[in-house]
Amino acid sequence: MSKDQLSKIVSRETMTKFERYVQLLESWNKSLNLISSKTAKEIWQRHIYDSAQILSCLSSSKTIIDFGTGGGFPGLVLAMMGPWDITLIESDTKKCSFLKEVARQTDTKITILNQRIETVKPWQVDVITVRALAPLNQLLNYASPFLLDKGVGIFLKGKMLEAEIEQARLEWTFNAEVIESKTSCEGRIIKVKDIKQLSGEKK
Repeated sequence: MSKDQLSKIVSRETMTKFERYVQLLESWNKSLNLISSKTAKEIWQRHIYDSAQILSCLSSSKTIIDFGTGGGFPGLVLAMMGPWDITLIESDTKKCSFLKEVARQTDTKITILNQRIETVKPWQVDVITVRALAPLNQLLNYASPFLLDKGVGIFLKGKMLEAEIEQARLEWTFNAEVIESKTSCEGRIIKVKDIKQLSGEKK
């Protein structure tokens, strides 16, 4: 989806935020490597819309944590689109500085934690989002302490998802829904809920 196409499905206010975000991303990327050089010319399709497409998965969710946010995907994009209470967790201090600057310049309400996921004291939320962070079994380990009983993990994954699901089921039980990505023929979105260790206890 191009910038012009995206502008037809989001508000003018959101689009203005996206435009400033992309400007800052292009500028900071020269020193921080926030996105790969291969996708730098396709920011709107590969990063903005790739993140925005999970909007339809959020339903009535109110609280969201985005693990390993990096350049802001998908958490910061979602924060520009809706009224959710969103927390970004990112261990890289320089990337956190970038996220804070984007939030400031776009007037986006967001909470940013400059910590490793393993060091964060869990609190209960409706949704955990992740893009390109770790294999599914590790994501379930990260997410399970944070999710409410009816909470959902929404993970943007690639072509190896089926193998990751098979591996994760050796350690966990969970219900999963796999959705085809709208931005990549190899991309997948997996929605997971009812996450439990095979022992029956959350980690």
